[in-house]
Formats: sequence, structure tokens, C-alpha cells
Amino acid sequence: MARDLTIHHLFREADFKIDERDCIFSTPIRKTDLVLVENLTTGRFVAAEMSRWGVIEGQTFTKVIFKSTEMESDWIPLNAVFRPYPHLASLVFLTMRLEVLRSISCGDTCECTDDPEFVALAEHLKKQLAFKPKIESRPDPEFCNEDTHHQSYLNLFLPYLLNLPPISEKHEGIALDHSDSKGFFVKSVQQLEKDTDIGRYIGQYISEEEADRRIKLGKASNDRECKFYIYLTNLIVNGEEMTVGIDAAIHRNHLCMINHACKPNCKADTTTKHILAPGIVLELVNIKTITKIENNEELLLNYNMDGLKCWCSMTQNCRIRNQEDWAQPTCNLRKILNIKTNTRKRKHNDVSEGQETLENVCSDRNTSDANDNANDQGIQSSNHSSFNRELTVPESQFSGEDNRKNE
Repeated sequence: MARDLTIHHLFREADFKIDERDCIFSTPIRKTDLVLVENLTTGRFVAAEMSRWGVIEGQTFTKVIFKSTEMESDWIPLNAVFRPYPHLASLVFLTMRLEVLRSISCGDTCECTDDPEFVALAEHLKKQLAFKPKIESRPDPEFCNEDTHHQSYLNLFLPYLLNLPPISEKHEGIALDHSDSKGFFVKSVQQLEKDTDIGRYIGQYISEEEADRRIKLGKASNDRECKFYIYLTNLIVNGEEMTVGIDAAIHRNHLCMINHACKPNCKADTTTKHILAPGIVLELVNIKTITKIENNEELLLNYNMDGLKCWCSMTQNCRIRNQEDWAQPTCNLRKILNIKTNTRKRKHNDVSEGQETLENVCSDRNTSDANDNANDQGIQSSNHSSFNRELTVPESQFSGEDNRKNE
């Protein structure tokens, strides 16, 4: 069993200065994170979990537990582990599977069997896709029934003295609830008739430019849900119509916790006009029911966002991850996907018509839409070799928590 690149050949565990804190300093990574370690014999990544970390001679090491009963835990340099962003986990799997599919062929009859190590890797990466911090309890968020106004919004009509919209009290027929699968959500506590006005969407009013800036900032910080709290509406100043946003990410009421669905039972209504000052009219955003809602039923909105991938399963177009995306590499799968084997060297862009490549495998599969259906089975792997201590991970590859709405 080759282990010549593991830490046992260099130090004893007793030599380490063990740090019991969860977060490893100088890196946005936790000691209990799921990671990958390269197997030099196969060239593939091996699934592992970090259990401890320590420092010796100024270098940080981590103790990893491999996802195999035949593989002992070991200390390796921290820069020899790779933790992909959660939304890249599917792409990592598809990339590795594509290379395997190009190299296998059983002839006319497929006799492929699942590789335990590859099965473990798939389960490992599916857990990474569903990653969220381990939180034992979470207090209910604090709500406010009064708007605030960002300077970018006020600059649109200064120096007018504003007649602010009235305070919006919480409707007595709704309540906040929480579940492990979707986080916070809003439900009815009594029967609500169609066209019931639930209340006004509360938040910080911002200009369209500020809304765009916050959305771009969220994308740059890998926050997939930040813009879900911003509703756009219209502001009319002396006959000129302009777009403004209501950002409920911090300053908010219960209505910002309503989740998305392709077949909603509520809608955002902007027919109510409020005169802020002479010649200045704001279209308020009110949430209204569009169907009769029974007691203890969740309230749902269609966010109407371009590119939003949904998992509500209410319509044919709603995206639910296809289980074939995580299928093991076999000859039958290679034939289904029409992938050619490596019988000759390829030139750049040498792809036969209809042949599947990584690009067109992934083009119709958004790698961030697999947070549902993540499987927590503990399938384990076998067969390992030495690990590359020179496998460095670019700083940009480190990821913090997978921020989800309303968790």
C-alpha cells in the first residue's frame, strides 16, 4: 500500500500543535468540510472529510478521513486538499465521468460494474451541492413594518418633503414557519379568500442603479439568493417613469419570506398608487392571493426572474435534477450520451456531429440547481494510492457556506 507522500513519513501526530477550532485560520474552510484528495495512480479525486488540523514548522496540515473502510485516516498538507464551490460539484463529477466514458469499452455487451470509489465520489459531491452550515437552532428574524430610504432613492426627487407610505401591519391570517428542507416560509393560519390583500412589501427603497450594484455584488460574492429580496416597482416624477427597488434583505416584514413556485397562490400587485409629493407617485407593492388558500397552506409567489431554476415540481418546465446526471460511467451510458472512445488523438475542437462533450453535457444543466434531492447515503470507496502533497488549490477555489434564502 503506497503511502510515500503522506505525513507519516515526516512527522508524528504528537509533533503537531493541534487546534480544536472549527475554522482553519487564513482560509475560509472548516475542519469538518468535505474535500477531495488526488489519487496519483488513477489521476482521480478521492472523497475525504477533514477531522482535525494542526501546525508544525509553520505549515498547516489536516487529518483526513477517506470514504473507504480500507483506507486509514492520515495527515496531509492543507494545500493537498480541494474543496470545490458547492455549485461546481456537479461540474467536477461530469468532467471526471466524461474522461472515464472516453476510455471504457466492453464491446457489444456492456459488462461494466459500478466503481465503488466513483460511487463514493458521486455521493460525496452530491452532499457538497446540498452543503449548508450545521445550525442546531436559528432564532426567528426580526421584522419591521416601516420602510427606509437609501440615499440613491432620495436623490431621485430631492428636495421634496415626502409623504411616506403608511405602516403595514402583519396580516392576522399568516404566520412564519420553518422546515429543514426549505428554511423559513410563510403559511396561512386561517382560510384566506381569493383577492385577499396580505400586506405591503416592506424594505429599503433604492434606485435602479443601486439595485443593479447589489445584484452584481451578490453574484461576485457567490451569493445565489441575494437578489430574491429585491422587488422592482415604478416611481413617477413629474410624468417621467423610472424603476426603483425595494430591498428586504435586512429591513423587512414577513412577506419577504414567501418562497417561489411556478404555480403560485399569491401575486405582487402594483395597482396601489401613493403620492409622495406633488408630481411624485410611487407604485406600492402589495401581496394578494390569487386563489383560495386553506388553513395551514404555504403562501407562494412567482419571482418572475430570468434564469431562475426552480425545484417546486409544479409544472413540466420546473427543473428537477435528472438522476442520470449522477449515473455511473458504463458502456451503456457512453452509448446513450453518444460519446466516442479515445481511439486516436484528438485535435482541438475535433468533435463529431451529435457527439456529446463536457460543454454540451452541461449546457442544459445548471450546476447550481441540484440543491434538492441530495442523497445522504454513506457509500464508501476502496482502492487508493499515494496522494500529491504538491496539489495546490487557488485561493479563489475556497468557499464559505452555501448561502440559501430563508435558512
